Amino acid sequence: MLKTTNDQKKINTIWKKEPYKIGRDKKVFSSDEMIDAYFKGKSDALKETEQMLQNNFIENLASAKKLCENIYIHLKENNINCKKVLLRPFSITTFDSLFIVPKKDYISSDFIAFYKYAQTIKNEHNKELFYFDVAFMPYSNKIDNVRISSDGYTLSYG
Repeated sequence: MLKTTNDQKKINTIWKKEPYKIGRDKKVFSSDEMIDAYFKGKSDALKETEQMLQNNFIENLASAKKLCENIYIHLKENNINCKKVLLRPFSITTFDSLFIVPKKDYISSDFIAFYKYAQTIKNEHNKELFYFDVAFMPYSNKIDNVRISSDGYTLSYG
């Protein structure tokens, strides 16, 4: 067994860890450095992914709101007094809208034109990372707004 002298203790404190170098510009990293780099990269990737998803949701929500407004305006221009528009963000990419219209208009045979208009809007705007759906329902004094909001229709317009 080696005895440690004061001089040897002094020498041990001035030693530092150097990364191995191979060739002129290449380094070999220790396992600790590799693990640290892995976790930093993983953390950075998660933050980047989260930000990307958040931005995608914000853009998609703005698109869904705009489409609801366009359909609402189209109804108004055709003398349909839409009582309320409800929007449900179902996921980052999927949004459901619900248009509450007067019962007399809803049951009218002419109302089929608005279903066709809504289908045209869907066909023009739905894509891989954005899906928008439209539903209509007749207005009634007995509409249970608590149940509608518990279904996720948390945004309203009109």
